[in-house]
Amino acid sequence: MKQKYSGANTSVNHTKPPAIVKLVTKIDGWRMGSINVDFGCGAHPEIMSEILYREHGVYNMPVDPHWGFDPDIKLLNIIGAGSVTISNVLNVIKEKKLRLNLLRQAKKIRARLNYITVYEGDKSGKGRETKPDCWQENRKTESYMNEIKKVFGAGQVHRLGKLIIVYGK
Repeated sequence: MKQKYSGANTSVNHTKPPAIVKLVTKIDGWRMGSINVDFGCGAHPEIMSEILYREHGVYNMPVDPHWGFDPDIKLLNIIGAGSVTISNVLNVIKEKKLRLNLLRQAKKIRARLNYITVYEGDKSGKGRETKPDCWQENRKTESYMNEIKKVFGAGQVHRLGKLIIVYGK
């Protein structure tokens, strides 16, 4: 199944790190010397990669085939990672099946922790095209919990404000 909206035009943040970095830092979630796999990193993963390494000693592995960041996922599945981030990605995927597939890919990494954020848009719960080739779900963070629990298991998924934390096994 192919995404109707590629989301290419949603990759707009090229001057500062995504908010997920600060949210995870607040809870002391980064582990020095670990690998973070950043699903849906967008066009400018170097910003997150630089801050994670400089401030936390974490190596960031960007993953976004649309932008040419397509590492060997099978290898990552074998070696695992300390963390996985999915920052403002689920909200730009219209198709539920594709959101679930992304979450399944993240689960295969076997990370100790998975961190997920979504952009809530207008919070109406009514998805719509926001500009050419861009979709926005406009859902509140809480509304993604069931999809995430379906993949990871209910006991593994917790929400801390705008940050969803999934504990690995």
